[in-house]
Amino acid sequence: MREFVCGTVLVPLFMTLLWFSVWGSNSCYEQLKGFLPLWETVQGSPEQALYILLGSFPFGSVLCFIAFICLPVRHHYRRRRFPLHCPTDDQRH
Repeated sequence: MREFVCGTVLVPLFMTLLWFSVWGSNSCYEQLKGFLPLWETVQGSPEQALYILLGSFPFGSVLCFIAFICLPVRHHYRRRRFPLHCPTDDQRH
């Protein structure tokens, strides 16, 4: 029982905290120091801000390529698992 709680509650909690602290603090630092115009980018095109932030890292083009591959694949499998299906009027009756 303890292993189950640790595996399903604590591990995702700590990984989420780590994820948001690393990426969030880095994006705040880049914005506050004036290195990247992330806030203006988010206002215009939110999805592009991720690629701008990743591009600022060493091997940024590799990170952008990995994000380009992983995000659509993740979206595809999530849509297959939980399809959004709205029945038409013919199917309701």
